[in-house]
Amino acid sequence: QVGDFGTALCAAAAEGNTEIIQILLAVGANINLQAKVGYLGTAICAAASSWENNIETVQILLAAGADIHQQAKVGLFGTALCAAAAGPEGNTETVQILLAAGADVNLQAQVGDFGTALCAAAASEKKNIETVQILLAAGADMHLQAQVGEYGTALCAAQKNGRRGVEQLLLEAGARSRSPSSARTNTPIETETRDTATTQTTAPVEDAAIHTPAFVTGRIWRHLVLSAVAALLLSFVFNFFAYGES
Repeated sequence: QVGDFGTALCAAAAEGNTEIIQILLAVGANINLQAKVGYLGTAICAAASSWENNIETVQILLAAGADIHQQAKVGLFGTALCAAAAGPEGNTETVQILLAAGADVNLQAQVGDFGTALCAAAASEKKNIETVQILLAAGADMHLQAQVGEYGTALCAAQKNGRRGVEQLLLEAGARSRSPSSARTNTPIETETRDTATTQTTAPVEDAAIHTPAFVTGRIWRHLVLSAVAALLLSFVFNFFAYGES
């Protein structure tokens, strides 16, 4: 099995294609089906991390019974809240929707690059300060030690990615500076979903470009190309159903 998505619902959710999502759900797609490959893991993770229509897509999936605390078995994020907090466009509204729906702000991810939503937000490139503030206000534990991922703590995530504003915010809020946790050995599945853009480096923290999270570096271009192909295939499926009904 190969691919970035793992399931049709993950592919549609990643594209924010609400029409295809509704068609798939209408014909009986399992909304909580676990992907066995790819970097998303679950449909709710795919929707929360999406560039397109992430708010509407998350709302549709939650209304249809998506498990807000579902633990992905593969992928970059592990949980929906981690996915939203790490979103490449700073999906702060999606974070708020998930929290309002009862998402556990301190839920530990079992796979992925981040481990906790706060680590994900602290490492994120865009709207990181706003997202960190939202999570802290919701009760995120800034000293929580992530069980997986590259960072261990939110402060380490901010420092390693050169997010100086987040680092200052966390220190002012009482975060304790500590040395980065020892890196956990990735499982074979996780290793397959990573490329050289996620390789840890000992370069100075000032070189933020080196420490940019995986989804905003080399992998994103591969994803965009594959996403375009997936969108064409999904469009074909939609047109097929539409033609059959006419």
